[in-house]
This record gives sequence, C-alpha cells and structure tokens, in this order.
Amino acid sequence: MNSFRTYRTLAPAAALYSAAQQIRNILYDHGIFKSESFPVPVICVGNITVGGTGKTPMIQHLIELLKDQYKVVVLSRGYRRATSGYILAGPATTQPEIGDEPFQMHLRYPDVSVAVSEKRAIGIRNLLESVRPDVILLDDAFQHRAVRPSLSIVLTDYSRNMLDDAVIPAGRLRERVSGASRSDIIVMTKCPAGISPGQIESEAARYGRFGKPVFFTTLRYGSLRALRQGAQEPAQGCALMMTGIAEPRPMREHLKELGFTVSELTFPDHHSFSNDDVMKMAAALEKAGRDAIMITTEKDAARLSAISMPDTLADRTFILPVDAQFVHNGTQFDNMITEHIRNFNR
Repeated sequence: MNSFRTYRTLAPAAALYSAAQQIRNILYDHGIFKSESFPVPVICVGNITVGGTGKTPMIQHLIELLKDQYKVVVLSRGYRRATSGYILAGPATTQPEIGDEPFQMHLRYPDVSVAVSEKRAIGIRNLLESVRPDVILLDDAFQHRAVRPSLSIVLTDYSRNMLDDAVIPAGRLRERVSGASRSDIIVMTKCPAGISPGQIESEAARYGRFGKPVFFTTLRYGSLRALRQGAQEPAQGCALMMTGIAEPRPMREHLKELGFTVSELTFPDHHSFSNDDVMKMAAALEKAGRDAIMITTEKDAARLSAISMPDTLADRTFILPVDAQFVHNGTQFDNMITEHIRNFNR
C-alpha cells in the first residue's frame, strides 16, 4: 500500500520543521499559547497530511447525519479565496468570495449555513451571535489550535497512510504522526471497496498505539448530473475527465468501471480556472470525440461557476458527485457523533 515516495535527503530540513511544530504544540499543550473553547459542540475534521484526504465527503456525511435534528453550520478557512475575514455565505455569494469547497457545500446544502474565516475563533464567535448553531463543523482545522474542538476527527488516505509518511519537506506530514494522539477518532479514507476484514483488522492494529477508535471509508460516487439543466443524459462512451483535485485516480477508475473511454485534462488542486483553461477544455473535449462529454467534480464545478463557459462546452459538461461510505462499523461512528452532541456539557 505504501507506493508513494519520501525523500531521505531532505530529512535534516524535515527535522527542523518538525521541531518547530513540536515547540508550538508544547506551548499550546501547556497553556502558554491559549486555546478557546465554546458553549456548543465543535467537531473538527482534519488531517496531518498535506493534500486531499477526503475531508469534504466526511463533512458532508456529518451534515447528512445531523441536519434534520440540529442547526448545523460549517466553518472553513476558505482556502485560496479572493477575500479575507469572516463571511457568512448567502444567496448572492460567489465561489471566489468563500473558496471552492465551502461554495460546493453551500450549493449542495442551501439550508445549512456555511461560513469562512482565517481565524476560526472569530468565525465561531460571529456564528454564535448571528446564526446560533447547535453544532459547528470545523473544516481542516486540526493544526489550528487557537480553537479547542469538543471532538476531533483525523483522516488518513489509504493510499498514503500517515504512519508511512514523513514530515515536510521529506514527505507530506504537517507535523509528526504522534500528533494524531490529539484526535478522538481516526478514519482511514478512500479504501478500496473490496477491502477485506483481515486488512481492516491489520490496519486498525497499526493505530493501536493511539488508543483511538479507527474507522474505514470508501468513496461512493453518485449519478452524473448536468452542469446545466436540460442537458441530454450522457451515453457511456468517450469522456474527458477534467479535474483540479489532489488525487484524481479513484475517479478515473470509477469512470472506467462505468464503461467510459477516458481521456484526462488535469490541473493543480484548488486551481482557479481562467478563460485560457476553458479553451483548453474545449479543445481537449473535441479531441476526445464528437460525442464525448466532459466529466468533472463538484469542487471543480464550483470553480467553473466563477467563469464564463461557451454553450458548446457547458452543455456537454457533467458533474460526478462523491460521498464517504463506511465499509466497517459506520453505525458505531454515527452513534459516537450523536452521543457526543447529546452529552455535550455546555
């Protein structure tokens, strides 16, 4: 499973970076740097590894679990947005204002409040005053220690297990893997759908040193939906897979399993699309075939909303939604979340 590279020659630089992070954590652990707690459950979904580990699908799972019973809000930093400060998304909010992933959740869950703030404590205080939530879901804030969450969930990608990784720049860990001991729950994401009970038991045993419950999820893809209403239902022929995400491999494999002949146009994660990029998409789609369609992710579609697309491209563009699906003890995970909220001591 460990097929990625770490760079031993960069170990000295990684040791310096790691030491700086350790000192910072010690200062927070001993109260020299202050962490703020809040009078509502604050559930943090984060990771130790740089890059995509499936945080958005996990946040969406929590929204689905809780939204019918509680007033849920999502608070994110709003990575690479064009604004700064605290913003609460509204009907007129655009993707550049809050970032791609918050905008994606805002579109998918219009009845759930989504906000962004670099300083999460300021964001939470604003939400408590204006929205008065029952539960706050804190996106990608495990290292943001100025806020003390009431529950922390740490994710690790099956194909890039944090136990096998190294600290930046030798690897992609934001801090030593021992930092996972601050979590309450560990979830291994993007597992192969056919992962065996023996593999689950073996991986869970590796995390035994942390003394935390370990869960396993896979990606569950939904049905294709048109970027624009009225577009014709696509045939399973040729497809251009256009992505600007950290790891497009699972999506590629899924489309091939569906029967598509797949060509690819890839951009960096969180890439801001330009008019030149749209021209590249149109050219790549024509090259893929006369009847080909372009398939992209919800996150990429959120960024596409910020630019103008010609009808000939937009009418042939489809979105492939994705969610997290537990492959082992999902009910136990859900019960831990709901019990935490019910038993939260205000």
